[in-house]
Amino acid sequence: VYDFSITLSDNTTYTLSDVLKEKDLVLLNFWATWCQPCKDEFPAMHNAALAYQDSVSVLAISTTDTKSGVADFKANNSYTAFNMAAAGSGNLASMFSVSGIPHSIMIDRYGVYCFSESGAMPSKNAFLRLMQPFAVPAADHQTAGKLIHDDDLTVFHHIVDVLLHEASCLHGLVDVVGEGSVLAVTQILHA
Repeated sequence: VYDFSITLSDNTTYTLSDVLKEKDLVLLNFWATWCQPCKDEFPAMHNAALAYQDSVSVLAISTTDTKSGVADFKANNSYTAFNMAAAGSGNLASMFSVSGIPHSIMIDRYGVYCFSESGAMPSKNAFLRLMQPFAVPAADHQTAGKLIHDDDLTVFHHIVDVLLHEASCLHGLVDVVGEGSVLAVTQILHA
């Protein structure tokens, strides 16, 4: 995924590469204030973002509203677990080929575009299932170091990082070339 920066509703700048230095996953959600299905999924997305707040960054990008319209919407609602922005003239929806809203896209810590879904997901569990393979729940960040030694944890995280990167690349390859071709590539790699 190409790096991008966008001005948030609070006038701070959100840059993908900077966020991925600190987070395991970025969820982009394209929406608009006039879109009822978009607004219907916000409570579920908010609750899932709270569960993974230490390792997931959620950015809700309005495709049609102005920055002040997005700021007003955020001020009138209690969605504190994610950032909001207006797409503006450098429309990120076009960059990600979004043709309808709501639309959610996930980008892993390596900048790999690993999920795209058009349509509302009004269930917290739907968002949690998407985030879970890529991120550590907030509660686990506090106890992870107590379960095993810090050195072992570093090695473990490195192994998980490599496996997740390989899995996300393979998942992307499946989307691009189809399952049969990936099976052939996998057999060649294991030969």
